[in-house]
Amino acid sequence: MLFKELEKSIFDFACELSREVTVKLLEQEDEKIMKSRDKSRYRLKQGVKTTIKALYGDVEYSRRCYKDNLNSDYVFLLDEQMGIDRSEGLYSDNMKELVANACMDLSYGKAAEHLSEMLGRYISKTACWDIVQELGRKIDEKEDALVKQKDVNQDGKIVNVLFEETDGVWLRTQLRDKKKGKSLETKVVTIYEGWDKEQPDRLVGKTVIGGVTKSKNLKKKTEAVINSIYNIDEIKLRVINGDGASWISDMSDGDVIYQLDRFHILEYLNRYIKDKKHRSRVKKLLQHKKIDEMISYIERIYNSVVGQDKKETDGMLKLLSYLKNNQSYILRYNERDDVIVPEPEEGIIYKTMGVQESQNCTLITMRMKHRRMRWSEAGANNLIKLLCYRENNKIIDVTTMMDVEIPITKEEIIKEFSCADIPKIIGKDKYFELYNVTIPILSSNNSPLTEAIRTISG
Repeated sequence: MLFKELEKSIFDFACELSREVTVKLLEQEDEKIMKSRDKSRYRLKQGVKTTIKALYGDVEYSRRCYKDNLNSDYVFLLDEQMGIDRSEGLYSDNMKELVANACMDLSYGKAAEHLSEMLGRYISKTACWDIVQELGRKIDEKEDALVKQKDVNQDGKIVNVLFEETDGVWLRTQLRDKKKGKSLETKVVTIYEGWDKEQPDRLVGKTVIGGVTKSKNLKKKTEAVINSIYNIDEIKLRVINGDGASWISDMSDGDVIYQLDRFHILEYLNRYIKDKKHRSRVKKLLQHKKIDEMISYIERIYNSVVGQDKKETDGMLKLLSYLKNNQSYILRYNERDDVIVPEPEEGIIYKTMGVQESQNCTLITMRMKHRRMRWSEAGANNLIKLLCYRENNKIIDVTTMMDVEIPITKEEIIKEFSCADIPKIIGKDKYFELYNVTIPILSSNNSPLTEAIRTISG
């Protein structure tokens, strides 16, 4: 037998055992619930079979149905206790997390192929898509719930300065959405407290919020998320860095300082000023914070090319319009005389802003923009929600099906399995012989898991 075949056999055995243990545990728990329930409220009706897709395969089990005399609903008390939401589809939380992580790095088709090969059973592209949509909608609901919480979080973290960077990424739409435009914009906000003193490239307290939504809605959600983390009343300075798009300026208000992202300014200068000497002169004026003089110089360049080259004239006009519309925001927060920057907290330093372009590339662009991908508004929004949650290190609050501890120490390992213990197929439904060896978990404790395995193994 090749190792590949041996590995597959052992994996199949472990999955089969896991499914049997899960069924036994669920049945035991259902029995306990039946005996301890409030009999005056919950009237026993009958057992109903169902199947939940877990990491180790489809688990088919039966649980009792009850009529709730309080509201005349029919309920499954076992499902409620185990956190199995009937509205979500019958996938375990661990399975959803595994699928979600795969879909955040691969296309839905590639993710389905990868998971099918890894788990040894078929996972469809549609199932992957459905799970991402469900989880994305849940994140949206959580954000909406935060918006409804109006009170200031007095127990929130206290910081002197809070930085926000905002930018958008344009994605191609699916054919049915083209009537709304050939592309749709996803908006992303990155919130952070500063840079790590020991690792200057690392942001401290980074939180990312994004989606395909209107700027007013994103502003509400951003404020709600900030309020859930920080005590807003204690923040002395808030700075928003953006590219000058109208939706980004809508994110700013009287309590926030808005500044134009320097990367985008330089991008405009490089794109529309063709003469290298003129471009170099303009950049020096910008560097020395001579904004009025810089714009006047660009106007002179514009006047010199008017009527000579239409393309260059139009470009210069766009540049002037961009700079004049955002003239009050060209200087960065630490370059303005009217802005007092508080001292940073211990371990934090303050630098010039401009991390959003890189954030968007790693967060959105690499997964969603290339390979001729097209998106519906809802489909893009739900995946972006997941991508942001992963970036925030809280992709899913995973709840386990059973709260069981399995302590195993070296002293408890009495005998290791050898090649002589390789399982053999002995029947249609039973795949492995029983061996007279000590299984550590069976001697470790008297947990429900231990009892379930003992029952299965005889």
